[in-house]
Amino acid sequence: MKEKLNLRWLAIFPCIFLSASSLLMPLNGVGAEASSQPLKTQWSQKMRSLEATLNKVLVDTSSDSRFNDRKKFKSIERNASQLAKLAHSLFEKPGQSPDQDMSQALIGKDFATEADYAASTLKAGHREYARVILNSIAGFCIACHTRTAIGPQFASSKVAPEVEALPPLAKGNYFVATRNFDRALAEYQKITQDSDQAIADPFAYERALRAGLSVAVRVKKNPDLGLRLVESVIVNSKSPYYMKAQALEWKKSLLEWKAEKTFDSKDPGKIFEEANRLVMKARAIQKFPADPSADLVYLRASGLLHEFLSSAPTGLIASNAYYLAGISYDVLKDYGTRDFSEFYYRSCISTSPYTEISKDCYRRYEESVYLGYTGSGGTYIPPEIRARLNRYEKLSGSDPSTLIDTQKM
Repeated sequence: MKEKLNLRWLAIFPCIFLSASSLLMPLNGVGAEASSQPLKTQWSQKMRSLEATLNKVLVDTSSDSRFNDRKKFKSIERNASQLAKLAHSLFEKPGQSPDQDMSQALIGKDFATEADYAASTLKAGHREYARVILNSIAGFCIACHTRTAIGPQFASSKVAPEVEALPPLAKGNYFVATRNFDRALAEYQKITQDSDQAIADPFAYERALRAGLSVAVRVKKNPDLGLRLVESVIVNSKSPYYMKAQALEWKKSLLEWKAEKTFDSKDPGKIFEEANRLVMKARAIQKFPADPSADLVYLRASGLLHEFLSSAPTGLIASNAYYLAGISYDVLKDYGTRDFSEFYYRSCISTSPYTEISKDCYRRYEESVYLGYTGSGGTYIPPEIRARLNRYEKLSGSDPSTLIDTQKM
């Protein structure tokens, strides 16, 4: 039986990354906006530097000839080290980011850790492994940039030759990382229409579809763009059967969305209500926890939740939003970094410690960690992850000894 959403405190409220995009995140009040100008300038400068370095890294790691060119070994190492340094600089002090979503700092910390690991692995001579890590780092950019429509969208007709030479999926991801969403969608559309790609690399084919849908739904908020993508998969004779079946389900969701009255409210309370409605709708569609049939509805809900969290809510209402975002990302594992849900459960606990909602968030967080560290050889949780679990268990007020088996009473 599906658990009831944890919204019992809602009645007490008055019903309610990696570019310069965060400069346009809304802040509360004109005074706050004025006082944040130095912060925005610093953040903009860091984002510009990070973007420039990341671009160099992605171009080199996405090309066999460039990455294996001995003449480029030193420059690749320098860029990887610079990327790690810049990643650490983002959240040296609390409140540096104009984005009020508390989870961003947690995501940024993991981003910096991965960048560090990639740089050290590269220096140790494990180049191919380091290459995999460096390529995966772009996932942090893509996941953050496709959270909402908030922020600028860049369109440039001038593209460097080395970018044009990238493989189709890498090129699409590059354009998302630099917020050129129209070019990204065009690249993803080409991939979904390519019969040879569907056979030769079904993994990249599916990644392109999901990345394109994330842009169409959360950034563009346009069901027609999403319909073009799923239609490409449906009519492609070489698309895998399971993918066509998913595309048909997603087409239903997109057509229902298109038939709805456009939701364009800027009121945080109404945004939260709509996000909650969509999460409940998505859970009703699913036949089992990992059922992807409701992915498009979860994408819509998560986009609205990010908008709500950018308005700097506090207390239990914020924790409920983090909880709903965690539920969404438990399903949307293939649309961003795979442990995105854990960032939101941890934010939920930190925002409202020792509450019922924090206990619910801890339960889901703990379950996610155990699943993530369980494989064919059993379950092994590294000591540092175990220590983190213990910290959040105490902060949530979750004490296993207080649980009562009501069936024995």
